[in-house]
Amino acid sequence: MKERKYTRVEHQTKVEVYFKNNIYTTTSEDISLRGIKIKTPKSLDLSINTPVKINIYGGNKRTEVDGKIAFLDETFWGITFTHIEESSLKNLIILLKQSSQDDSQINSDVSKMILRVC
Repeated sequence: MKERKYTRVEHQTKVEVYFKNNIYTTTSEDISLRGIKIKTPKSLDLSINTPVKINIYGGNKRTEVDGKIAFLDETFWGITFTHIEESSLKNLIILLKQSSQDDSQINSDVSKMILRVC
């Protein structure tokens, strides 16, 4: 099994996915600073690398993220984040810490992310 670079946290919350002039509302399965896995109860016309915009709802906030489809199967999509504004990143970090059993892992991921940008 491939080792992940960023900690995935199980977190079920409302997610809206915007693609090809469509909006699809679903639920997240898990999330990290670099991506999200969402439930897909129906088949849609998407392929790997399709660009998407995502709204993640949690903690009374909406987190807006740009991404692309990383994997598709009959029940889940994996979406890699490609761009996130600072305010949305802060919301995402809070959401992850609230859902994580170990904030030190999330703090470590934030440090990795900062080093990657510098």
